[in-house]
Amino acid sequence: MLGQPLQLSWEVIMEITDKFTTKALMGQCKNYVGYLGYLSEYHAFVLVKRFTGDSSSILEAEKKAAWSMRHKNILGLLGYHQSDSASVSVYPHPREGTLDNMLCPSPHNELKLKFQQKLKIAIGIAEGVRYMHQECPRGPIAHGELQLHNIFLRHDLRPMVISILKGENFSGIQSTPSGESSP
Repeated sequence: MLGQPLQLSWEVIMEITDKFTTKALMGQCKNYVGYLGYLSEYHAFVLVKRFTGDSSSILEAEKKAAWSMRHKNILGLLGYHQSDSASVSVYPHPREGTLDNMLCPSPHNELKLKFQQKLKIAIGIAEGVRYMHQECPRGPIAHGELQLHNIFLRHDLRPMVISILKGENFSGIQSTPSGESSP
């Protein structure tokens, strides 16, 4: 699933999300609404962000970031759809869900984290953010909305920061004629 993000048709997006029926609990964001879905081709659950209004610059920023960011603690962009009527990005959805669900357990979530597990998660988040700010090959990238509901946990509790960007965070990165981005 790694590599270039997949360009998906609107029909595939509608199939993945079952016509946008299951909203993801991702906090409040004025730029998009999150949905859960299933990408049968990869046998994987996904998070689908459907942008509101004219958010094409944000989707472009996420695509450029996906082409340059490769880190064990960054949740990469799997696919996207962009047309005159809709902009959508698709991310893998790690099985354990978001960090806020793990730290604030509910009756249906019985996972209790030990101090060492919490420390491992915190270090992983710091490594991912450090990569975005200091080590990304295309230059520093500001996350834009680093919150507990934007950090996913894999089955082994490795944190995966979803690369949520705001269009202005990529103002210093421009496209070259080959389609790659450069500072």
